[in-house]
Amino acid sequence: MKRLLLVGLAVLVVASGVVLFSRAYAAEDLYVCRPCSRAFIPVAQDVVTELGLEDEVNVIPSSCLGGPCNVDAVVGFRGEVYAGMDEEKLRMFLQYSFQ
Repeated sequence: MKRLLLVGLAVLVVASGVVLFSRAYAAEDLYVCRPCSRAFIPVAQDVVTELGLEDEVNVIPSSCLGGPCNVDAVVGFRGEVYAGMDEEKLRMFLQYSFQ
């Protein structure tokens, strides 16, 4: 009985470590508002690739993010919405976020 309990506990510890490890190293999502910023999607992907962040950032087209539609691009990252994003701002933003 003790042996079964120890094996069960060991499996639980290993499984917990795998879940925590995979979450800690999962890529983060950069949402690009498709309705108003469709043209910015390939630009964002190019910036991510240029910075070598393909394993850290996923560029994801999304529905409306709730930002103003009359500015350059609207993106969402880490729970925040950023309006007026352009290529250079995104480059600096991602460099700062992943330094």
